[in-house]
Amino acid sequence: MKRIVLTAVLLFTVMLCVRTFAQTASSSGPVSPDPGNVTIPTVTRAASDQKFDPNFGIPSPDVANKSRNVVNPETAKWVTSLLILVSLVPIAFAIRQSIKRSSLLPIAVALSGAAGVFAEVYTDVLGAVYWSNAPGSFATRTIFHLFGRDMSFIPVSAWISFGACLTYSCFAVISGRPKTKWLWCVFLLAGLLDWAFEEPLLAIGGSYVYYGNQPLILLRFPWWWALMNAGGLFLPAAIAYRYRESLRGPGALVMFFVTPAAFMAFYGFCSWPTFCVINGHFPWLITQLSGVFGLAVATIATAGTIHLVLRRNPFDLEAGEPEETSESVVEERMRKSLVVS
Repeated sequence: MKRIVLTAVLLFTVMLCVRTFAQTASSSGPVSPDPGNVTIPTVTRAASDQKFDPNFGIPSPDVANKSRNVVNPETAKWVTSLLILVSLVPIAFAIRQSIKRSSLLPIAVALSGAAGVFAEVYTDVLGAVYWSNAPGSFATRTIFHLFGRDMSFIPVSAWISFGACLTYSCFAVISGRPKTKWLWCVFLLAGLLDWAFEEPLLAIGGSYVYYGNQPLILLRFPWWWALMNAGGLFLPAAIAYRYRESLRGPGALVMFFVTPAAFMAFYGFCSWPTFCVINGHFPWLITQLSGVFGLAVATIATAGTIHLVLRRNPFDLEAGEPEETSESVVEERMRKSLVVS
């Protein structure tokens, strides 16, 4: 408990220093206000010219800022090509495991991460994220339109790569039946992997931008998203493992629905208080605490996944998989049920 308190105090001190630095930086160059919109304090948002929608009173993306919200078509081609290449690594491992286990499930888990792009639209609208799109190349051209957002091949390729890496990595570790502490490790590492994906993309001007009252911004990335995304993809991986014997054949294709649905369910449970703050005009401290709250609830929800889906005690770090859920026992039960039927 003492270490947790000291860590929390250290985090608050770091954020206070960041806030002070941001205030000093913003005071050196005032932002010209737009008379038709309401501005919010510089330190609580990702963009220096954040605007509120005059009709609904919530933050709106600055779609008119072409320098920030439209990526160069050549850059977009390079980015999407790299993302697709990265996705081939987990997909190759998944194919190998599918052949080894004579099951479609591993490859279905890896490929189902791409379906997360549909859930992405929901979190973008509620969580204040805007992806660029522009005519001129396949990478930046709109592929589908949902909830008023034009989604180009940039977010699609990002989810093909990001979804495959995180979802299959979690599934592979869970399938190895490790001690519970390693399940927690893969959850935390998935959060770091999320940062490793997003920080470079945010550095490439115009790919996408976080706007609104985002908490816990370090560099360009609001860190409260890291464990949300990690837990949101840990859940479908756990579901796939729990029902692995029922999903060996064509039934594995249900993962293309389960992955985005589970991702949205996780966000629905964890993120709504933080989304309320992001879409409001709150003091700096409340904003940052909402991000900390989001991280805490994401961790609690992942503990629930370990307990309810994987049937483990999430706090018994040295325990392995319970005998009644091991693969050999499950297979034996399946054979007995087939004989009875």
